[in-house]
Amino acid sequence: MSIKFLYRKFLSAKLYYLSQKQSSANTKAKRKGILTRFLWLVAPLVSLIDKLGLRFLLDYIAIQGIQRYQKHLSPHKGFSCAYSRFYGAESCSEYFRRTVRTYGLSKAIPLFEQRLRDCKLANATLKAQRISKTTQRKLER
Repeated sequence: MSIKFLYRKFLSAKLYYLSQKQSSANTKAKRKGILTRFLWLVAPLVSLIDKLGLRFLLDYIAIQGIQRYQKHLSPHKGFSCAYSRFYGAESCSEYFRRTVRTYGLSKAIPLFEQRLRDCKLANATLKAQRISKTTQRKLER
């Protein structure tokens, strides 16, 4: 296979993906997260690689990247996953690693996007609880 062929396939997959997303984007709120935007741009490439039969290689690279993040970046970022703190479940990165291993990267991306939305909601809930506790303390004084 030539590079031109792969590039054309990638562009056609991306255009198809964008047309599908555009119809649903009119009904959904605009996505603002950096990670969500990145996943949205990578999804056509993932589907193309999946069609070419290189799924296992892509899954391996994704799992290795997640493990590197968990080992080197996550301990130093200064905060933990809001979803895991609120629900007592596994962190978002561990969830993504497990879903990639179970379902593959192409099916794990939409599941992870939903998990990020849930994590954002859990973060807002935790923040509201923190604010209400501090206002209660101020009222008690």
